Amino acid sequence: MAFSNSLVTLFEKWFEYGTYYAHGPFAVLVFLWVFRKRLQLHPPEPEKTSYAVGAGLAGIAMLLNLFGLKYGINFCQTSSVYIFFVANCWFFFGRQALIKNWDLFLYLLLAVPLPYIWLSSITFKLKLLSSYLAGGVLSLVYPSTVRYGNILELEGQTIAVTPACSGLQNILAMFFLVFLLAFFQRKRHIALIDFAVALPAAILANVIRIVVVCILVVSGYRQFALIDWHEEIGVAAFFLVFFLITLFNEISLKKYKTETKFPIYAFLTRRTRYVVHYILALLVIMGVAFFVSRPSTGTTPAPQVLVTKHIPADIGGWTSEDEVLESYYYRVLGTRDLLMRAYFEKDVGAAEKVYLYVIHTMDKVKVVHPPELCIEGEGYNLLKKADTTILGDSLNIPARRLLFQRGKKALLVYYWYRLEGRNTLDVFAPSLLSMPGVKSAAAGSSMIRLSIPGELKNIEEKEKILLRFAKDALPAILDSGI
Repeated sequence: MAFSNSLVTLFEKWFEYGTYYAHGPFAVLVFLWVFRKRLQLHPPEPEKTSYAVGAGLAGIAMLLNLFGLKYGINFCQTSSVYIFFVANCWFFFGRQALIKNWDLFLYLLLAVPLPYIWLSSITFKLKLLSSYLAGGVLSLVYPSTVRYGNILELEGQTIAVTPACSGLQNILAMFFLVFLLAFFQRKRHIALIDFAVALPAAILANVIRIVVVCILVVSGYRQFALIDWHEEIGVAAFFLVFFLITLFNEISLKKYKTETKFPIYAFLTRRTRYVVHYILALLVIMGVAFFVSRPSTGTTPAPQVLVTKHIPADIGGWTSEDEVLESYYYRVLGTRDLLMRAYFEKDVGAAEKVYLYVIHTMDKVKVVHPPELCIEGEGYNLLKKADTTILGDSLNIPARRLLFQRGKKALLVYYWYRLEGRNTLDVFAPSLLSMPGVKSAAAGSSMIRLSIPGELKNIEEKEKILLRFAKDALPAILDSGI
């Protein structure tokens, strides 16, 4: 009962990031089966000290779960389920049972989704690594191959390595399957090799996928490679590498075969006095959690603000045109409420555009998406980074100023976060809304970014245009409800 909301959150997270964590429920089932078999092979001995430590960990897990429920921190909720599970294993089976099965409890961590902030950063770095390795292989086939961050240019074709092709899905799935092989491997040195090769094998599978897709695109099969069979090519590359790993494994279910039947129920009820005290303590904490975490009566959740409907397309002497967003933007950023729009002065025309990007979400953490990740992924190098202030008749906005270069091109960026009508620079400020003493964000949180392309020699003139737009248009934009 105390973890029911967190279990629902965990189940939703297993499928929230595409298929990154679809293996979660299977990891739990594998853990339970193997753990039970190992208990039959090596029955644990009861330890008095385990009761106190296990009960203490369970109490910490319930408090962490309460904290996550109260302040909307999903990672606290999902990780508290894991800690509570470990605590009960410690309480009932003893410390030695956990030590002997450390690999199983490490394996179970695969079912706990990473926080969005970590996921975004890992995805970005994996994209760069996969693009770098694939670009090196492709340069052997097509010497004219050029790589700009996550963008590959070869034989007149431009191919972007998207977050879906970062390889994170491969890594998590490969860990899940290769670790599973190791559990049934009779030879210990082979099992250790399985653990060691999981990460490079997953990266190799992803590089194979990118290389094959690029070769097909160059050969004239762009629709087939990028749309019709894109996912299937990745699956085929993954299972090819996994099949090669299985050739070096000797899998045997007899490893856990035993005639001994471990009486789990009898073992758990051997010291009922401790169990009763443990259950009573948990019931007290659960009762406190119920009264502290339940929502206030009489409050109605505020409807989600859709920035694309509230931010005006024409502001004073400026008009605009919207950028078309591909589906993976919504999936990676974890929100449907995105705006990418190019503004330009009516009397000048579209030659000088200022780009407005807004990420708006009711989840306080997902808005934390520094533009450096995306822009460096497009092959730009960060030249300058400084904090500044956008000033105007009614403006005093702290902003981060970034200057990028890629070849002869330059890109100037200003960005900041907006929380409950406040503008802030702190990249972690959106997540602070989940902390005690900070008012809940009824209207959600936003990341606002202004950018203008140009060249290094004329970037100062471009910056004047960007700041003129900010002075003219930001008051209306910020009053739109974001």
